[in-house]
Amino acid sequence: MFLLVLPPELRLQIYALLPEFRSSPHASIRVTSSSTQIPALCRTSRLLRQETLPLYAQSATFAIELTAGLDPQRLVSEELQGWLNALGSYGLARLSRLNFSRHWELSRPSRGQHHVGFYVFLVRDLAGLGAQASRRWQMNVGTYPIVKDLSGMRLQSVQLLERSVIARLQREDAVADASRELKTTAEAHGQQDFTRADFEYVIAAMDVIARHPFSTFEPQEEAKQRQLVAFEKMREELAAL
Repeated sequence: MFLLVLPPELRLQIYALLPEFRSSPHASIRVTSSSTQIPALCRTSRLLRQETLPLYAQSATFAIELTAGLDPQRLVSEELQGWLNALGSYGLARLSRLNFSRHWELSRPSRGQHHVGFYVFLVRDLAGLGAQASRRWQMNVGTYPIVKDLSGMRLQSVQLLERSVIARLQREDAVADASRELKTTAEAHGQQDFTRADFEYVIAAMDVIARHPFSTFEPQEEAKQRQLVAFEKMREELAAL
């Protein structure tokens, strides 16, 4: 293949011109069973896979709709497993925009409550290369629909989730920073940025929040007492992850 005889710097410039690797924060790719197939060029050879998978991973926002009612021991669905396997460590290390969404586990949802849920949007700027890249994640959370969260309890529970996930990612960053003092290869740098374990932690933490829904129709005093108990339970479950 003619690409392989070109200098790596020139190959990277060519990749950046291809539509599937053109970075766009507004482009959203919904992760489903049909999207587990990575771009064809990524599957051409090991070298091209290593060079192009990171470009694919950071080129768009990946929308991940989590399914309610899964076995707690198997929260990562088969289609997500396939997507993660296709990305591999090179792709995972360069993910830069992830939008997770999940519905609450409501035992008796009223009309319209089947679509009551929350989201976690993780974003970081990986436009730079090497030391210029910012690995620090920023996180936005929220509930939908907003008008149904009159008491604000759902939003508060999602904010608890936000603190837990950020603490996890910051802790992993600190470990990675210490590791980089001993390991300076590009491969080690990439694999320590964002791992499959981080991805699975976000899903497990969202499951904790989803299993503790709040009703907007409870009397204020009853709701306040229930909130205290539920929040303590959520803190314990998040700490145990």
